[in-house]
Amino acid sequence: MKYVVIRDDDICFFTKPEMLETLYKPLLDLGKPVTLSVVPAIHGGQSAGPLNGPFWDRFQLDYSPCLPPHKRAEAHVSPLTADCEIVNYIHSRPEYEIAQHGYNHIAIEGIREGLLTDRHLITERLEASRAIMQECFGRPSDFFVVPWDDVSAETITILKHYFKGISLHRLGQRHVSWSRKLQAIGRRFMNDRIRAPYFQDGDFLLLEYPGPILSMFNDYKGMKELTVSWLKNHDILVMVNHYWEYFWDWGEPNREFLSAWHDIAAYLLDRPDVEIISFSTLYDHLYS
Repeated sequence: MKYVVIRDDDICFFTKPEMLETLYKPLLDLGKPVTLSVVPAIHGGQSAGPLNGPFWDRFQLDYSPCLPPHKRAEAHVSPLTADCEIVNYIHSRPEYEIAQHGYNHIAIEGIREGLLTDRHLITERLEASRAIMQECFGRPSDFFVVPWDDVSAETITILKHYFKGISLHRLGQRHVSWSRKLQAIGRRFMNDRIRAPYFQDGDFLLLEYPGPILSMFNDYKGMKELTVSWLKNHDILVMVNHYWEYFWDWGEPNREFLSAWHDIAAYLLDRPDVEIISFSTLYDHLYS
C-alpha cells in the first residue's frame, strides 16, 4: 500500500472557507483526510524581496504572497480566534487534521522563525502559539510544519518536546539526535529515487516531501506525471498545496490549475493501492 498525506499550508485568519471547500470538497465528501497547516497568528508588513523566489521574479512582490493583497504591507498581527470564520468552517469538516505552521510566519531581525537559536524566545513563542491552537481547536497540534522548510538545531530540540513530528522538504544532520547523525549525513548522498522520504529519530518522525509538485508556476499537465513518478519509487508522499495560489491575489480561481489538481486527486482516489491518510494515521502506521 502507498500512503499519501495532502498538506495545505498557510491557513490563517484571512483564509476564506470557500477557497478550501473548492479545493477539497471531492476528497472531504468521501471522508478523506486533508491536513491543514495553520499559522496561529499571521503577521504582515515584512519586506522579503528576492526571498519571495518566483513571486519576486515574476511579480516583484516584496511582501508575503500568502496574505491578501491589502494586508501584505500592513505590519499587524492577526491571530486566529475561536469564533472566527475559518475556525468555524474547519470545525464543520471533521475530515481536516490540524498541523501547526510556525507562529507568525515571519523573520525576526532577518532570521526566519524556524532558524531562531534563542531557546527562551523559541519556547516563549511555542507556548503562545500552542495556546491559540488550544483555544481554537480544543487541543494543540501533534505535528509541526516548518516555515520556509528550515529549522535550527536549537528549535528542533525544543519541538521534540511538544510534537510527534515535523514536515519539511529535506532533513539534515542538525535536525536529528547525536546517535542518528551519521545516518542522516549518509542520506545526503542518496538519490531521491532511493531515499526513504521519512526518518524516525526515536519516537520523533521527520517527514520529507518532494518539492513543489503543485505550483502555479509549474506546467499543469506535468504535475500529474511528477506525482505518478514519485509514487512509482516511494510508498509515502506528502503532497504540499498552497490554497492561495489557486486564487492568486484573492481573485477568481485559476480554472486550469484547479482542474489539474482535481485530476490528480481523482487519480489518487482511483488507485486501489493508494490510501489518503493524515499525519497521525501515518505516524501510527510507521510506529505500529
